[in-house]
Formats: sequence, C-alpha cells, structure tokens
Amino acid sequence: MRIGWSFHVEIHVTDMSSEALESNAQDLMQELLDLEAAGCGIHSAAVSLDLDREMIEIEVATEDEDENVALARVNSCIRAAIHATGGNTPGWEEAPHQVAPERLDHTPA
Repeated sequence: MRIGWSFHVEIHVTDMSSEALESNAQDLMQELLDLEAAGCGIHSAAVSLDLDREMIEIEVATEDEDENVALARVNSCIRAAIHATGGNTPGWEEAPHQVAPERLDHTPA
C-alpha cells in the first residue's frame, strides 16, 4: 500500500520588498506546477504568502510507503522550484524552515 503524505513548508524570507516577495511566490507556484506536470512525484501544490511575517508557505502532497522517501522527494522538488526562480538553498537541511509531514491515507499501489 502506498501512503499519501502532505507536507507544509514555511520559509522565512528577508531583505526582499513586498512586491518582490509577491512576485517570487507567484513564480514559485508556477515552477511547482511545472514540476507536477513533468512528473516530479508531487501533486496538489499550493503557495501562500504572509507579508507581515515575511513568510512563504508551501504545501505539496506525494505518495510513498516510506515517510523518509516522501520527504526526500518533496525537498528535492521544492528546492528545484526555488532554484528555478533564482533562489538558493545553501544549508537547506539545517535551515530554520519547517517541513511538517501529515499522513493522509492509504492508497492502493
């Protein structure tokens, strides 16, 4: 059985104007949609923006029996989208962003 996972990621962004942050969030959403279409292994992507907290929130879903494999896939796709929009992710594994997995359901393999 494959297990559905939803991941919520919060990324704190500094040194960027509100306009640039809004544009970046839109570009990031488009890149995630492009990755979905290309078969990256994620689906149901959503990007929201909290200007007061300077925070971009990303939600994506994937399926895998192993939570660690699902997390690696999500991290890879999100990082690829960030890079495609001109961002960078040095020290991503130690960065102060939150990646919160939520087990959704069991789906047939």
